[in-house]
Amino acid sequence: MGEDIVSVLGKALLLKQKISTDRFVVEGLPDIQAACPTQCHECCRSNVKMDLTGLEALLVFLLNRDMIELVMEHHALTGDTGFCPFLVSDSCIIHAYKPTACQMFMPYLYQGKATCAYRLNGLHASCLEELRVEQYLNSYSYDIHGYLMLCQVEIDEPLIPRSFSHIFDGVVYWSEHYQLLPAETRTHMETILDGQAESLNKYVSSFDFALALSQGHGYYLAAFENACCLEHK
Repeated sequence: MGEDIVSVLGKALLLKQKISTDRFVVEGLPDIQAACPTQCHECCRSNVKMDLTGLEALLVFLLNRDMIELVMEHHALTGDTGFCPFLVSDSCIIHAYKPTACQMFMPYLYQGKATCAYRLNGLHASCLEELRVEQYLNSYSYDIHGYLMLCQVEIDEPLIPRSFSHIFDGVVYWSEHYQLLPAETRTHMETILDGQAESLNKYVSSFDFALALSQGHGYYLAAFENACCLEHK
């Protein structure tokens, strides 16, 4: 990529903002989609640790700022319940722009039924050996995640941590540190969020979303296969 921090952050925000809600629609894979059981939230209730880059934590903070203060106040009252603080009344209140790591807890079809790592109770790894990789990497969320991982590698900014193990930790960090980012960086990202500036149209039109998803897919697949190899050693 070889770009400056303003450009990298801007493109990462565009990808997250424009494609996040369409993550389930993958051309060529219409027959392998599966839906989570109604009101399951198994992955939200397990105090799950996730692979969340500091960059994506920033994006989630920016795209959900209207909810962040409310959730922080609610968490201060309830304390750590073991559930995700963004799960309120059995609904994810940041669903459209939740972390790709959350989106990647996607159900897939196994032996004719929808399942996922949590519902398999330890049989997840053996199940994956029976399936093609396309059957469980079945949404754009993996491609977006891979692209954001690529962006994180590009950034040389001490204010942007490498990772967080929970989204709440990430948004708390950015609620306290966002104003410390360079003014030029914040202005550029706010322009994208507002979506009204003339200069933004040119910026958006020059960004190849398909190429970004392809790069992200390749990066994530390589990381995924490398992790699988390490597990089998």
